[in-house]
Amino acid sequence: MDKVRFVVLYGGEWSNNGGKFKYQYGMYKVISVSRETSYESLLDIVSRLVEVNPSESSIKMKFIFNSPEVLPPIEVLNDDDVQVFLCENSDVNTRTSLCVTIERKSGIIPNTQGLDNELVNEDFANVFESDNGNGVGLDNIHESLLSPNDFHNANAFSIGVDNDDEVRDSRPSTSEVPSRRSRVVSSQGIGSKSSTLHRSYTSLESVVNNVKEVGVGDLFPSKEELQMKMQLLSIANHFQFKVKKSTKTLLVMSCIVEDCKWRIRATKLEDCESFRVRKYLPDHTCSLDALHFDHRQASSKLIGHCIKSKFEGTSQSYRPNDIIDDMKKQCGMTLGYNKAWRAREVAMGLARDPRKWARSHFDGRRYCIMTTNIAECLNGILKDARELPITKLVEHIRGLLQKWFWERREAAAKMSTPMTKWAEKKLRRRSKKSRCYRVHPINLYEHHVIDGYLNGFVNLIEKTCTCRKFQLDQLPCRHALAACNLRRSSCYDFCSHYYHKETLATAYGSSIYPVGPMEEWDVPDEVQTRVVLPPKGRKPRGRPAKKRKPSKGEEIVQRKCGRCGGMGHNRQKCKAPIPLSDQNGNP
Repeated sequence: MDKVRFVVLYGGEWSNNGGKFKYQYGMYKVISVSRETSYESLLDIVSRLVEVNPSESSIKMKFIFNSPEVLPPIEVLNDDDVQVFLCENSDVNTRTSLCVTIERKSGIIPNTQGLDNELVNEDFANVFESDNGNGVGLDNIHESLLSPNDFHNANAFSIGVDNDDEVRDSRPSTSEVPSRRSRVVSSQGIGSKSSTLHRSYTSLESVVNNVKEVGVGDLFPSKEELQMKMQLLSIANHFQFKVKKSTKTLLVMSCIVEDCKWRIRATKLEDCESFRVRKYLPDHTCSLDALHFDHRQASSKLIGHCIKSKFEGTSQSYRPNDIIDDMKKQCGMTLGYNKAWRAREVAMGLARDPRKWARSHFDGRRYCIMTTNIAECLNGILKDARELPITKLVEHIRGLLQKWFWERREAAAKMSTPMTKWAEKKLRRRSKKSRCYRVHPINLYEHHVIDGYLNGFVNLIEKTCTCRKFQLDQLPCRHALAACNLRRSSCYDFCSHYYHKETLATAYGSSIYPVGPMEEWDVPDEVQTRVVLPPKGRKPRGRPAKKRKPSKGEEIVQRKCGRCGGMGHNRQKCKAPIPLSDQNGNP
């Protein structure tokens, strides 16, 4: 049976600006369906993908038809519309996206349950526009499905149709990209991790205020996700439950009191890991005495996810006793010290990424493209200015930064290429050497590149190559450039956004102004009357040290004289007498 693969965009809404239709979306998935799929089957697949109950919400599916004329989005209403849409996606050159909007009685919902707004990275705003009606400008997605953007770190994208004869695709890439399994899913395996398990709450009280009730027909990506949701719900509503039956395909939970009628029953869907709530009785008939102070559902893992934000900053001191006090004040529960300690360990593991502080987990960029000691950039230039008084030294640094910011800002404005001069030069040099490479595609985004020496295995989705240059430099290596040429994808889409000229202009976008004459300063009275005394302490004997003390691990390279062979100086500063004869005694 033939399969048709296409992109589903959801979590957004359409906009019309002077006949220019755009769809602002937050998430997308690639799904594969049968060529004979009906409207009801497609609607069921999409409803499970966006995690919306069709009985409570109205799902509208639209697409842009490839036509010389500029047409508004076409809505899929019956089987004939589905066949037209599938025919459009049967050909690689005419692929188009299925744009999904969700409506309820209160209006359009731009975000679905699967989209976690707290995970949105505001550093990226990607705009995709099409040419004169010939598709929705997502060539890199539809032609080869090579989009490097991570939907966990994605802002609201936009696609559109316009009369402009231009195709623009500004897609800054991120350093972390989802795996292949999280991107391409079948028509049945459409479940994805929702935000309940990975959400970072600002406080324990937000758990009680933000948790939503469960309803019949609700879909959860996994059984673990459903259990986590019920734990949050039990803490918010002050009740406890127990698991009566738990298998790979069934989950039954009831109230801890035997005579209570509270029940929930969920079953696993076929060919995927998703669980759907089949039966739910939300009313409790038990007494308040059944709730103990030590809540059985308040596990250390759940509490750790809730207090994760407490450890995201630096020098955060959040002790187990603080966790116990917050649980008592905000949730009304008594927590043991051991459980609070375990919750603290879970939260610290979630908040502090070991790749940022452990050498055994770092990805190599620290010793490659990152500056570990940024103060060294100024030490060499301030070698003579260090002798100035402190006020003159600060003014010298200010003037120096003012000059740097202006020069780099002007240099970024004059760049005609998308990347900086250094990155553009490096890409051109690598691209020239990769023209003779042979590329053997494995699938849509994995390639085996033959260069006659080391060869390379390239994954354009994860932005990796076995030569490791792709990961370390955050720029496409020769093997990746050869794969991009084969797929006709822009190599700029796979470069780190730190190399883009827009990032350089933003980094030096601020203006540095002079302080001004002292007579014009507006100094508060409390500062004028304050007496600042020199620090107490005895001045050490001898001359003050002017050379910087080396850090741990730095080695002082000693020079060897070419004349006398001594260490610590060169032949220009050698004080030994010049020999009048060679070693053999000849004059």
